[in-house]
Amino acid sequence: RLQSQQLMHLFFLLVVQLQLTLVLTFSSIQHPPPSTSGSKQNDIQVSIVKTNHDITSLADLRYQEWMSDDPNPPKQSSFRLATAEIYHERKEEGSTVFLTTLLNNDGGNNRQGTSVGAAELSPIELQGVFSSNDDGKLANALGEAMPLYITDVVTSSAHRRLGIGSKLMNVVEISAWELGSRFVFLHVEHENIGAVQFYKRLGYSEVDAKIMEEDNNTKNGIFSFSLEEGLPKGPLEASKGGNNLIDMDTNRIAVNAGTVGQLLMFKQLSSPTDEEVRSFTVQSSSTKAIDSTASGRGGFGNRKVNQKKKKRKR
Repeated sequence: RLQSQQLMHLFFLLVVQLQLTLVLTFSSIQHPPPSTSGSKQNDIQVSIVKTNHDITSLADLRYQEWMSDDPNPPKQSSFRLATAEIYHERKEEGSTVFLTTLLNNDGGNNRQGTSVGAAELSPIELQGVFSSNDDGKLANALGEAMPLYITDVVTSSAHRRLGIGSKLMNVVEISAWELGSRFVFLHVEHENIGAVQFYKRLGYSEVDAKIMEEDNNTKNGIFSFSLEEGLPKGPLEASKGGNNLIDMDTNRIAVNAGTVGQLLMFKQLSSPTDEEVRSFTVQSSSTKAIDSTASGRGGFGNRKVNQKKKKRKR
C-alpha cells in the first residue's frame, strides 16, 4: 500500500510538471523574445541641406511645427517657395542649414527617412555687433574665434525623447568648430523653460549683459570679450581686462535675428574627438567670415513668409 501511494505521488508531480511546461511554451509563442536579426531600428542622421528634396523636407518640417497653431497659415506650396528663396539667399551670405532624418532600417537596402529636426548655423546675425578701441585687434580676434549664431532650431513634436535635439546640436557645434568658431550664440524664449534647461544641459550659459547709457540716451546691452582668452565675460569680470576687450551689442543681435525680448545664450566650444570629426565633416568654405561693420539681417523669422509670429520649439 505504501508503494502504491508513492506511485500516485510521483504521477501527480509528473502531471504538474507537464502542465507547467505547456503554460511556459504557450507563453513564449504568444510573447516571443525580441530578435536582433532583421528587426527594425531607427537611426538618427544629420546632414547639410543641399538638394531641392532637402529644401522641401525642411519647409514641410517648419510648416508642421511653426504653423500648426496659426489660425490663418499660408499655403504650404507658398511656404515651400519662400523657404527655398530664403535658403538660397542666406546660403550666399554664408549660412549652413542642417536637417535631421530619422531613418528606418528594415534590415535591407530600403532605408526610408522622416525629417524630424533642423537648425541653421550662420554668421549673418552677428554682423555689425562687435566693437573695440583697436580695429586691428578686433579683426584678429574675430578671425581667430569666428563667432557664429545658431538659429531656427526645430524638432518634430511627434518624435520627442529620442535624442534628436542633442544629436542635431552636437553636429552643428562640431561643424562650427571645424569652420573655425570657438563659441556660438543662440536665442530662446524666456518662458520656454524646457528649451532653456535643454541648452543648459548641453553647456550653454545665459549672457550677462550690462546696460550702458549712450550719448543718444538709448540703452544697449553690451557683452564684453577678453581678447586673450576669447571667452565671453560678465561686466564686472570683463572690466578687469582694461582696453584689451571687444564689446558685443546684444540688442543688435536680437534685431538682426528678429528675436527681440528673447534670452541670449552662448557656449564656448571644445575640440571634438577624432571620431566625431570623422562622422561629420563640413567644408570650411561653406561659411563666410564675419564683416564686423556690415548691417546684418535676421534669419527666417524676418522674412515675408513669417510676418505672423512663429513658434520656435527650441
